[in-house]
Amino acid sequence: GIRYSKCHVANRHATSCDQLVAFGLPAKNVLHASAADALKQTSSGAFGNINFGAYYFDGCGGHVPVLIEMIKAGLSDRKDLQPPVAIGFSLVGGNRDVVDKEQQVFRDIVSIVKPLGLRVEHVLDDPERYGIPLDVLKVDGGTLTSWCVLETDTR
Repeated sequence: GIRYSKCHVANRHATSCDQLVAFGLPAKNVLHASAADALKQTSSGAFGNINFGAYYFDGCGGHVPVLIEMIKAGLSDRKDLQPPVAIGFSLVGGNRDVVDKEQQVFRDIVSIVKPLGLRVEHVLDDPERYGIPLDVLKVDGGTLTSWCVLETDTR
């Protein structure tokens, strides 16, 4: 299960933050801010100094530039990333361009982490390696969810 003490959430909606704390997340781990802002800030209570082993970014609007801004905030200029690092994201809208949007996100992730000496492994290309059931759907209910793992590039 998820250890709530290790889960950090940034949300732009105060009522959602209140609900997350009521659900059981520690109040110090819930920040009323955008994910990009929370990950850029290094002040007390922000997430910029936390060395995460996994990130999940909700691109609920399906707007790739906003998703990329969040990912960049979490990964750019981070010399302290300790691979492996998992990155998950969702894109709403299972229409024809969702595959192009996913590809753009992966290309941007590669461009962010390649200078850091990391490579991107797509989790569903080898699900058994990561303990993922073979019947996991990438698109469910109109939402595409994708995961990758950043690993040290030894090539």
